[in-house]
Amino acid sequence: MFKINFTKLVQWLIPTWLRQANMVLFLLSANWALRETYNSFLIYRDSVNYQLAHNGQVCYLQGMLNDFFDAADRRIRVVDFTTYGATFFWEETDTARLVNMGDDHVVYFFNDDVGVDFTVQLPSDVDWDIETLAYIKAKVNEYKLAGKVYDIQLV
Repeated sequence: MFKINFTKLVQWLIPTWLRQANMVLFLLSANWALRETYNSFLIYRDSVNYQLAHNGQVCYLQGMLNDFFDAADRRIRVVDFTTYGATFFWEETDTARLVNMGDDHVVYFFNDDVGVDFTVQLPSDVDWDIETLAYIKAKVNEYKLAGKVYDIQLV
């Protein structure tokens, strides 16, 4: 749908009695800006189609990272897991009653381990500079689901 051959289009639109080489070259040079805009549109269209084809799923996220940063070896992995710590609200006995600190005590339950939803594993034999790591973080933030927490590890 978007494949336009401007050379043939110009030749087809010129009347037959004006189809000399100089006239065709003149009209091709006259629509140079249109061809450049068309090529920019095609590049933009391809990037938007790529963004629409990839989302926050692990397989697409891993494919996108390998496409951008490790196209030859494809060693970047995205590991999907959670590491939330267990917090028990009852005693470890047979009766399993709720832990009670008394009537005058307020009990706050929290866990320092916030956990991650997935981990991006980068190969350690590649020298990752700070700019590349920042670009990896930006790409992951662009494609991941909102509210997902991740970590980047060198493996």
